Amino acid sequence: MIKSDAQTLLVNDKPINSTLKHWMNEELGWYFPVQKIPSIVFSRQTKIDTDWQIEVMSYQQLNQTNYPRVVRFSHTSKPIKIKLVLSNINS
Repeated sequence: MIKSDAQTLLVNDKPINSTLKHWMNEELGWYFPVQKIPSIVFSRQTKIDTDWQIEVMSYQQLNQTNYPRVVRFSHTSKPIKIKLVLSNINS
């Protein structure tokens, strides 16, 4: 479990002396800009940076507004794919 804010990064409830981006690069060898997810879900942004391609697979309707149900992220140069499934969006 990873929690991050402007001052603290916690990994499995242990403080890490690093930024999320640096930690992900060190631990995983790549970085995914998690903070961009709200823009994708609520503002339909389809570009987060040059390293990731975004594809919305299906939508769900809430209060006459369509929101993504399944979003797929593919890294452009590494064999990384992330599937984001949104099952419940609070109104």
